[in-house]
Amino acid sequence: MFLSGMAKVTVFTVQATRTYNFVAGDLMIIPRNCGHYMENIGGETVEMLEIFKSPKFDEFSLNQWLAVTPPHLVQAHLNVSEEFTQALDKGKTPIRDGTVVP
Repeated sequence: MFLSGMAKVTVFTVQATRTYNFVAGDLMIIPRNCGHYMENIGGETVEMLEIFKSPKFDEFSLNQWLAVTPPHLVQAHLNVSEEFTQALDKGKTPIRDGTVVP
């Protein structure tokens, strides 16, 4: 549940990648085992309440997740270049248009 601020949330499922915008008062349920990414898109801090139905919680970055996924799968499913996936392995930060920032 979003308590304050504005956020863009992208959810990665087997069927599709979807992006949604949220404001205070909105509620989102992310399906089990689906990767997701949240970005602050407003001028104030995003505050939210997260509830997990699991005794264990792990958090890691999207860059880490993509870096351990076989490169051919990342390229095929996200329509990105080989340069993009190589940058993940080298710890560089790729940006949305596929351009790699050193």
